Amino acid sequence: MIFLEKPEHFGAYIETVGCHIVVGNELLFLKRAPGKDHPNVWSVPAGKIDPGETPDHALLREVEEETGIHLDQEHIVFFKSLYVMYADKNFLYHLYGATLTKKPAVRVNHIEHTEYAWYTP
Repeated sequence: MIFLEKPEHFGAYIETVGCHIVVGNELLFLKRAPGKDHPNVWSVPAGKIDPGETPDHALLREVEEETGIHLDQEHIVFFKSLYVMYADKNFLYHLYGATLTKKPAVRVNHIEHTEYAWYTP
């Protein structure tokens, strides 16, 4: 289940970030590699926050690691933190956006993803 407000007794097992990268009316998606969690699923660039890392820094790092796209702090806008509860673990998911004026070159990290695509929501 996904909650907009922190549920009572919520303890985050993993803290993560994700970024909606938008150019015009298109959104960047990555297809998860077969050996990863949620294989062959399309999603936005995302990942775990490392110990001692801020959500902003983690987001910039994850986007660059997964796509080769270098974003600066002024490119990103924080939207909302979401509380995600599964039967076996909980996630605190920090959602960001980045609106760019032109499509950047995308270099997919093939350890984590197999391909990318720009889709109109």
